[in-house]
Amino acid sequence: MVRRFLARILILDIHEDFGGHASRNEFQINDRRIIGYGGTMLLEAPGGFPDVATKLIKDLGIETQRFYKYFDQDLYPSLGLSRGLFFDEETFGSDHLAVGDITDPSVLAHSPLSAKARSDLVRLYKNDQHYLHDIPADQRGAILKNMDYRTYLKDYAGMDDEVLKVMQSAARSVWAVNIDAYPAYDAWSEAYPGFGDLNLGAGSSDHQEDLDEPYIFHFPDGNASIARLLVRKMIPAVASGDNMEDIVTARFDYGQLDNPQSPVRIRLNSTVVRAQHAGNNLSNPVKKTCLRRHLKPLSEKFGSSCPEYSRPEVLMQHGTSLQSLSTGGHMVMLTGMTRSLVKSPSTRIHGPKKNVTG
Repeated sequence: MVRRFLARILILDIHEDFGGHASRNEFQINDRRIIGYGGTMLLEAPGGFPDVATKLIKDLGIETQRFYKYFDQDLYPSLGLSRGLFFDEETFGSDHLAVGDITDPSVLAHSPLSAKARSDLVRLYKNDQHYLHDIPADQRGAILKNMDYRTYLKDYAGMDDEVLKVMQSAARSVWAVNIDAYPAYDAWSEAYPGFGDLNLGAGSSDHQEDLDEPYIFHFPDGNASIARLLVRKMIPAVASGDNMEDIVTARFDYGQLDNPQSPVRIRLNSTVVRAQHAGNNLSNPVKKTCLRRHLKPLSEKFGSSCPEYSRPEVLMQHGTSLQSLSTGGHMVMLTGMTRSLVKSPSTRIHGPKKNVTG
């Protein structure tokens, strides 16, 4: 699309690397290279993606069916491993590892939980009923959106306090918060226990579809490879290769990201504080004011260049510099929940400014 319309695009990225939270960790240990994900992990339920997203991943060369070949879903069972639940002494009075399906009462028989807590925990996981029958159906979604998951389990499902301790960290591994900070609606959406046959309307079909696909659609570095595929698609000179396999180990030439000769450019470490068409005329070039990381302290004149900041000394302490640039015929895309203003030989956006997330 870019070359067809002869547009020139400049992407201003606040981060030191492209991809945002889709980052990767890379280590070299002796002669071995180890790659892992450092942020967002996977494509969740790609079978339910809207057409535009499905077309995007196809254009990037991602064939989701190939993940079934790459991901060994029987690895843990083949090694004789199963799920378990660890009770720590500090919280439950004694250390105990319950191995197996906790919906089986015998698995919890020797745990430090009381008889009522054991019964409640089994009920939580096995009961196919929800606990909002006293709430009108059209109000249930709003109720869940305005309470945390812990409150739902305690006040609506009637879970024992010991069960609440067991469930406290249930959301932590993915969302980095405990259930007292995790919305009950999201818990329903992500199939956390306690909601049984609860149907919240339009979202319910999407919810069920998510459950039908396994969590296997991810690269060794998670969604970082998707970001890398996007960048290689926009700026082919940045890396060699042409498929979803070679992107994982492809070496990127970061010097090509902001190449003036490229129709698409990515400028890292650029915090945009203002972007507007000259004279507020949409047919004029976009002028942007941005802060760029700098290794040396700046002079006092920094403040006069950036009147929207009343404390330039704070910015200088973080090693930043200011640039005020005119983009000419570039389409400007600002990452990090900022705004974009567009002017290219073929594309103009009229009316309100449009949000672009990075």
